[in-house]
Amino acid sequence: MSIPSMFKPTKIGEIEYVDGGLVSPVPVQVARDLGADIVIAVDILAQPVHTETSNVWGLFNQNINIMQGRLAATELKSADIVIQPDLREKAHIFDVKGREMTIQAGVDAAQAKLADVQAVIKQKSVPAATQAVRKAALQP
Repeated sequence: MSIPSMFKPTKIGEIEYVDGGLVSPVPVQVARDLGADIVIAVDILAQPVHTETSNVWGLFNQNINIMQGRLAATELKSADIVIQPDLREKAHIFDVKGREMTIQAGVDAAQAKLADVQAVIKQKSVPAATQAVRKAALQP
């Protein structure tokens, strides 16, 4: 991870790289550009309302949360499914305490969306199946 003001960028050749989350915290369009037919976006961004702001570190974290939230909002609109685990207990982006709780929140949120995922798969696969049948019917 390389976040400006926190970690120095990684340099490969003459180009410096930072964490992609800086400009695309939920890269839905990148997935589409790479050919994804179905995009299931998992939004694990901390919610600003749950961010501690009583010190400089908390205020810095709050700023990151607000910026990432704004960037993610547009991308999330174009996802087929959005999974948003309840991460209120995640104090800040570098919080590693309570990993099991965070993992379980992800499992719970994913399970809650399983029916939606299955519906999207069925919906998106019907046109492909129809095209395959038509193509087969046209062959001599």
